[in-house]
Amino acid sequence: MGQVVRLVAASVWVAAAAGCHRYRPVTAAAVAPRDEVQLQLTPEGSRGLVPVLGPGVQMVEGVVRERQGDGALVLTGTQLVLEDGDRRSGPRAPVVIAAGAIARCDRRTLDRGRTRLTVAAIAGGFTAVVVSVLRGTRFRGQGQTGQGPGVPE
Repeated sequence: MGQVVRLVAASVWVAAAAGCHRYRPVTAAAVAPRDEVQLQLTPEGSRGLVPVLGPGVQMVEGVVRERQGDGALVLTGTQLVLEDGDRRSGPRAPVVIAAGAIARCDRRTLDRGRTRLTVAAIAGGFTAVVVSVLRGTRFRGQGQTGQGPGVPE
């Protein structure tokens, strides 16, 4: 039972932490390698990146691999948000986004308050389930030994 509880607790923490992030505005100069970013492209930037990303790309999400001297960001693991709101995977190769193509830069950060609240809510629900299961086990155990309600004498 202890191993199950630890496994569930670890799963809950991972799920809560993964879901409690938000993007916060920063300057492109403030991002560092390994930061997860969401870049809103200028109309000119979107048109200039058509050969690399395809048409209609409004935002590019990815992990900063490098910030070049001219302010360009090199991203890997890109996801594209199109003008109509659809999402699709970007190219597998690193993508260079020129500084002038970036209208807005947001960095993904952990929202500690939301994470704590989510973990507390999940832990409370898990505790209620465990207590319920243990109570059910206790009553079943009493009935099987010939004690408790519903057992003929």
